[in-house]
Amino acid sequence: MSYNNLLYLLVVIFLLSVQPIPAQPALPLWQVCLLFAAKFALFHFCCRLFFAASRVRDVTKYLQAEKHLILLAIFFVAIDIFLLDSLAYFARLPYVGILPFFARFLGLLLFFAYLGDVWFVASSRSGAIFGRATAARGFVLENIRSNLPIILPWFCISLLLDLLHLLPVPAVQTFLASGLGEVIVMLLFFLFIALIFPPLLLRIWGCRPMAVGPFRDHMVAFCQRLNLHYQDIMIWPLFGGQMVTAGVVGFIARFRYILVTPSLLANLESREIDAVLAHEIGHVKRHHMPLYLLVLVGFSIIMSPFLDLFLYATLQGEWFYRLAKRVNLSASGLLDIILPVALLVLLVVFLRFVFGFFMRNFERQADLHALTALGGGSAISAALEKVAWLSGDIRELPSWHHFGIRQRVDFLAACDADPALVPRHHRKVYLALGFYGALIITAGVGNYLLPKDLVEQAVSDRAVARLEEELAKAPDNYQIPWALGDIYLQQKAYSQAIAAYERSLRLAPENPEVLNNLAWVLVTCEEERFRDGQRGLLLASKAADLKPAPHILDTLAHAYWLQGEKKQALATEKRALDAARPEHKGIYAEQLKQWQESLKERAGQGADF
Repeated sequence: MSYNNLLYLLVVIFLLSVQPIPAQPALPLWQVCLLFAAKFALFHFCCRLFFAASRVRDVTKYLQAEKHLILLAIFFVAIDIFLLDSLAYFARLPYVGILPFFARFLGLLLFFAYLGDVWFVASSRSGAIFGRATAARGFVLENIRSNLPIILPWFCISLLLDLLHLLPVPAVQTFLASGLGEVIVMLLFFLFIALIFPPLLLRIWGCRPMAVGPFRDHMVAFCQRLNLHYQDIMIWPLFGGQMVTAGVVGFIARFRYILVTPSLLANLESREIDAVLAHEIGHVKRHHMPLYLLVLVGFSIIMSPFLDLFLYATLQGEWFYRLAKRVNLSASGLLDIILPVALLVLLVVFLRFVFGFFMRNFERQADLHALTALGGGSAISAALEKVAWLSGDIRELPSWHHFGIRQRVDFLAACDADPALVPRHHRKVYLALGFYGALIITAGVGNYLLPKDLVEQAVSDRAVARLEEELAKAPDNYQIPWALGDIYLQQKAYSQAIAAYERSLRLAPENPEVLNNLAWVLVTCEEERFRDGQRGLLLASKAADLKPAPHILDTLAHAYWLQGEKKQALATEKRALDAARPEHKGIYAEQLKQWQESLKERAGQGADF
């Protein structure tokens, strides 16, 4: 699995996740198909051009061509998602509309179609570059199989959530939206990674148990010496077994497997194989797999309050509204562009630099485990040098996730010369983890302490500021204090809301909506010091005389109820229910039911009405 592809696929999954599935596509299907065909033809031409024999003569040039084409594929997929509305057409396919996840999965398959074209064309150069010729079809399939682990957890968890959302049980939907529900979903994700993912991965990769013999006996004895518990040792036929690599999957012993490729067994000496095994065992002993999950989950925890603060600052800034005006977009339209772009940049920066930092230093810890286990770095250095040569002479190739081979070998030589570097590196890693953990805890506490309606508050504060500016210019416009009162009421700033409604009424005393809104505050306010049931009833009665709309009758019913006129309250609420639109009847029916049940309960207790 290419770690660069991990970054690319996560970016595409993010793009698919942030784009809502449009109800109606912007372009007709024939135009979408024509544009897609033209675009794919252009992409295929670029593949041919980038992988021309005159351009790709070594591993570095090959990897550069692949990287540039995959970035182009991401750009083209973004066009398919955001401009050609491919998700809207996918959602129209039979059974796809039932589960929105399937439309996004088809969008991911679209990206794999581009990748397939890259690998199909690249197969013509792979033999000359890597020294292992592979048929085009096999080369494409092997690349797909090696990248499936990246999308498998996302696929399974997303499918499960969509299926749960289909259940016609309101309690399930409420639970999933709750904090506890999110924790349970995360727990299910961890259980999947720990218990189901490892054996499923082995089936996808076509792994088989290593046959009994000298190789296996030696590896079993070595693992016992290093106290590693595992389920089995598997032959990993990656790219037909021609890749020189090894790995460990699973962080629970019963579901942990050691993977080795045939090429590694064929080309490395016994002590070099021990060094590679010791490196992989180092990942287990240092708990790198669960730490990777912690780093990834921590990112989402850290981002939650950060994004709230970012949105609050953006919506409070004058520059944001000036920019919206300049580009001729509404504030919400501009935010729909800025937010996904900001999230994408943060995701790429996190994966490339933060996650990349931990990956590189975890790999170095694994190298140091091999150095310590074998009493020196010569064996792991020799294995690394041989892997570099067999993989197409990649010794000088830089790596954002592993350090380059030369860097790793040089560091091992430095540790042989100065053993104090070994504990120093471990301290560096754990200090970084401690800092990251403190950041997660701080973000979690901040997320708990921040107001839940911070973004809505920013929008309201901005609206209040604009309305107050307009009121200063037009003090006789009754609509401005009316609008201010509505915002203050939404913010539960009752004193300001009452003052704003009073000002509007002084300018337009016969406005039924303002009469109703002020009455609602006086009748239903959570803070008792602002309640005035008698005046609220007078205002609501006047509003209902002027405009007997359902919401105004509902306010009048609440005023009657507060004043103890229960029969009048029920009769008025019944009038509101009868006059309401079908989609609103449930609100008034529920209120009427609550009052009726309250009266029955009091009647049963012998209360006097």
